[in-house]
Order: sequence, then C-alpha cells, then structure tokens
Amino acid sequence: MVPAETDVLCEGCGYTLNGLPETGNCPECGRPIPESVGTHRRLSSFEATGSLRSFLDTTLDVLLRPTAFYSALRARQDTVRSVTFTNLHRLIASALFALAAFGHLLWILDTSLGGIDRPLWLDLIALAGAFLIILPLMIGVTALASWLSAIEAKYWGMRLPRPIVRRAMRFHAASYLPVGLLAVAIVWGFRAAMLNRLIPPEKVTWYLYTLCAAVILSAGYLFRMYWIAMKGMMYANR
Repeated sequence: MVPAETDVLCEGCGYTLNGLPETGNCPECGRPIPESVGTHRRLSSFEATGSLRSFLDTTLDVLLRPTAFYSALRARQDTVRSVTFTNLHRLIASALFALAAFGHLLWILDTSLGGIDRPLWLDLIALAGAFLIILPLMIGVTALASWLSAIEAKYWGMRLPRPIVRRAMRFHAASYLPVGLLAVAIVWGFRAAMLNRLIPPEKVTWYLYTLCAAVILSAGYLFRMYWIAMKGMMYANR
C-alpha cells in the first residue's frame, strides 16, 4: 500500500509516524521525528533568487553535494524557476553533446574518407542538426524515466508520485554538464592530438577505447545521481 499524501513518514526509512509525538524517535530506525516533519526542506537557491550566481550555486550543490541538496529540497512545491533551471541545463548539455557528435563525425570522415573539402555552412548545418536531434531526445528520455520511476515506486509501495519524480529530475539535468564536458574533451582532445601527431595514426583505437570507457562511466554516474535524487525525495513530507 502506498502511504497517503497526508501521512507523515520517517525520512530515514519511510515508517509511518502518524499519531506519534514529534519529540520522539522513529520506532523503526531511531531517527528523531523532528527531522522528518519537513521543516528543514526549502526551495533551491536559484528558485529563491533567480540570479546567475544562484544558478551556479544550485548547479554546484547538485554536482558536489547531491545527498545534502536533495535531502533538503522542497519536494511538493514546484516553481517556474525550476523549469528554467532544467531548460538551461538541457540547452547547455545538448550543445556540448552536439559538439562532441560533430567532432566524432569529422573523425569518421577523416579516417574512412581521408577527409573531404566542404563549405563552412555545411558544418554549421551538421552541428545544428545534431543539436536539434539531441535536445528533444533528452526531453523524451527524461519524461520516460520520470514516468517509469513513478510506476515502479507505486509497485513497491513507495510514496514517490510522478510530480515529485519530475521535480527531482529537473535538478538532475545539471548532472549532464560534466558528462557533456567530458565528451567534448575526449573527442576534440584526441582530434587535436592526432592532427599534431602527438598520437600516431596506428594508435587510433586509443580514441575508441577511451570513448567507450567514458560512455560506460557516464552512464554509471548519471544513474548514481538519479538514485541519490530519488532517495532524497522518496519520503519527503513537504
């Protein structure tokens, strides 16, 4: 049975605290009940002020202190600025991934076709096309993940409805920033090294191995950040 929205849950283990005095402890895990009533939860820094500095502060909180951030984030109050936050990070990440994809396309052209002369406008069209493909793909994948997460939580009896999952995923968008930067660094770094003969042509497989390793590590990192977000919002009472 999924706990009701009005039930007070222990934010440590999810035990129902209805009827217990707020001065006591959770009978299941021993966590002080005052830590679970939700008064410590607040809006993110960017939602509170909406400035460039608060945008950067919130991004750093998500990336460097995710457990503390999601454990103190207001779960049941969404804002327009949270939508702005995720949209900005999606645009940044899509631009980075498009730049990496474009660099990989150049690598394919150079290695398989020996490089071909092409006008600048064709490169710009290819770069813009990659961006226009990646951005809606990111939006769709996030929506699907939110929907599936809410379904699975309900199956296991967890109070994690889709609006709360969607709010957590809005801030999870910042987690794509280091992944995008890593992709750009690998693709364009190897390209520069190959053009300057720092890496011999016969060692081109180094690039592919490094790229494959980055994909695996990035997938693990994104899932880890996703799980921290879900865990921090799972038993939120406010």
